[in-house]
Formats: sequence, structure tokens, C-alpha cells
Amino acid sequence: MKKLGLLLIILLFSSAVAAVEKPEWKIGMYWKYQVTPAGYNFTVEITGRENITVDIDNKNYEVWNLTQTTEGKTIVEKMYTYVRVDDLADVMQITYLKNKQKMKDIYSPPIPFIRYGVSVGDKWNASYQLLSYDGKKWQITVVKENCECESKEKIKIPIGEFLCYKIVKNMSYKMENSNRYFNSTQVIYYSPKLKNWIKSESYVLGNKKSEVVLIETNCLEKEKKFALPLYLVIIAFAIVGIISKTKK
Repeated sequence: MKKLGLLLIILLFSSAVAAVEKPEWKIGMYWKYQVTPAGYNFTVEITGRENITVDIDNKNYEVWNLTQTTEGKTIVEKMYTYVRVDDLADVMQITYLKNKQKMKDIYSPPIPFIRYGVSVGDKWNASYQLLSYDGKKWQITVVKENCECESKEKIKIPIGEFLCYKIVKNMSYKMENSNRYFNSTQVIYYSPKLKNWIKSESYVLGNKKSEVVLIETNCLEKEKKFALPLYLVIIAFAIVGIISKTKK
């Protein structure tokens, strides 16, 4: 009985840290990435928190405003991504190209780049439409994702080594008025400590096409002492009390 109680306590404690927890974002946080082999950098900074209305479905969302700026050889001048506060789902992107063209992408329904609350071994599916406007017409792309949180492992990047969740997305795309799907795989390494993904790899037919790596951030915090939620502590002590009474 004593061993059973100890096992229950261990399971309770491990469950508190097993899931991919949603990060606590603040205005001013930023992450700078390097893209290879394309040879350019981009910085994503949280520049605001606001309410927006999406013109496709006329729905209102409370969002973070993520502003992306670029350095190097790329056609993108600046990008604004609106991310829903509740679950960090992508709602809409507005992109300005260097040729002054403005583009808009709307996710229907909004979809998180990383699903929070999952644990190692969890699998899930997602599907959505990407509605893109180039200033002249709308284009609809149907996207399907088969995802898995494969493992938790240490990943080394230029600014250090960090424990990450490895999330694999097998994605299929189908353009409007087409029956053909295009497939790709994206491998994402999410760091709870840095409050965002720190490395991403893209594959087509098993061949690696690109890699994006974090090279700078202001989210690198000192290690914090682990503290269990109060309800878990209460449950643990209750279990110990029950075991003690049983022994008597």
C-alpha cells in the first residue's frame, strides 16, 4: 500500500509538468530567427494587444499583434500576425512586400501554430481554410494537419541548449477548384523556457528544404524553482493521510 501511495504521488507530480503549457506573453518580447538556405533573418516582436474584427465572418477577437521585420534577401518587407489571446491561434496576417504590394491571409477557423495542453505521445488532427487576398481576388487553400508531440529533447542553437518538445506536423494543401493535394512535413521544437519555438525544419518528400533557428531573444530568464500547484500538494498529503490510517 505504501508503494502504491508513492506511485500515485509521483504520477500526480509528473502530470503537472508533462503538458506543453501556453506561455505567458508580454508586450515587448521578441524572437529573432535565421533562415537557411535562403539566407535572411526575421524578428518577431509582440507590439500590442487589441480587439480586431475579421471582415470575412465579422467576428471579433482579442489578439496579440506580432510585428515581423526582415533583414537580407527576401520579398517581405513587414508582416503583422494577429494571434488570439486565449489559445495563441493565428487569426489573420497582413503582409507588405518590398514591391509595395499588400496581402492578407485569414485562418478559418483560427488555428494555433502549436497546440498547448498536449503531452509527449499525443496525436491530433486539424483542418482549416486559408483565405488569401492579393489586392485583386481571394484564393482559398484547404489545409489538413496530422500532428504528434513526439518527444522531449535537448536542442542546441546559437544562444544555448534548451529542453524542447518536438512536434511533427504532416500537412496537406489543396487549392480551390483543384483535386490535387500537396504534402509537406514540418518539425517544430518548442522551448517552454524561451516561450516560443526555437527551431523549425521543413521537408518535402523526405528532403529537407529549409531550417529556421532562433539566434536572439529577450525571453531568456533565469531558472525558477519548481512549485507545484496548491491542489496537487493537498491531494498528495491526503493520499499520505489515507495510507497512514490504513496502516493503523
